[in-house]
Amino acid sequence: MPLSESLVCSEKLENTVILLELPDGLPPIYGTWANTPDGWDGKWTEVDKNPQFLSAAMSRVDLQTLWQSDTNVEAKLIVSVRWVTQQSRLLSGKEYIRKKINTEVQEIPARIIPEKLVAKSKETSDLVAEGGIVTDRRRFDQLNHLMEKSGKKMVQEQQPFSTWDHSVMIDFFHLAEKHGLKVVFYHMPQSPHFEAAFGTVVREQDRIAFAQMSESRNASILELNWSSEPGDFPDGLHLSKSRRSAFTEELANQLNIWWQEENQDTP
Repeated sequence: MPLSESLVCSEKLENTVILLELPDGLPPIYGTWANTPDGWDGKWTEVDKNPQFLSAAMSRVDLQTLWQSDTNVEAKLIVSVRWVTQQSRLLSGKEYIRKKINTEVQEIPARIIPEKLVAKSKETSDLVAEGGIVTDRRRFDQLNHLMEKSGKKMVQEQQPFSTWDHSVMIDFFHLAEKHGLKVVFYHMPQSPHFEAAFGTVVREQDRIAFAQMSESRNASILELNWSSEPGDFPDGLHLSKSRRSAFTEELANQLNIWWQEENQDTP
């Protein structure tokens, strides 16, 4: 298994809950979008998904396995360079400086623009500007059109998933079981564009198969008492900030119920 287990300490992590999102009942791994649950020979990451973060948990063997996979060459290079240079104090210092500059730049408007204008600018969108999320209303129509197009393409090219027997997810379950970790999935809100793509008969069968496989691996799937409307996804993809609190509260509530049921026999 090309996973660096050096970061896992059984004594410290035993009974730790690993909470993973499950959009429409299926894990958002790259193989999912490609209609086949990939193994380690598939895509590990993509250039726009911060591939450099992988380097911190990779061994030399992992790096070799990465280069044998279908991952984009540019992403492989990004991971490799970070892996080779991650022990460099000089580069680590530069990374800290870069993050510090980014933080300072984000705070500039609050320092030089009158408070009323800053408040007004924050009202331009019902999205939170985190992780590269676009908050400019002028681009919402374009993004919605792109998401709608992507959803339709997913339906047109849809094929049943292959078996999960040799997927990365199975290796993940093995690792969790070995170190006494508890895997819990929760349903992540999806925009109507993607709900339609996952609402087909084919994907319903895939959902049932994944749920059965997860149950056989002692994983749990939380069922949330929460619903959304098309308007809750301003850009056609991300949940609005006005609904985030309600969703988070329901997730926390169901996780608490699950935890109590899981530990009811514990003295």
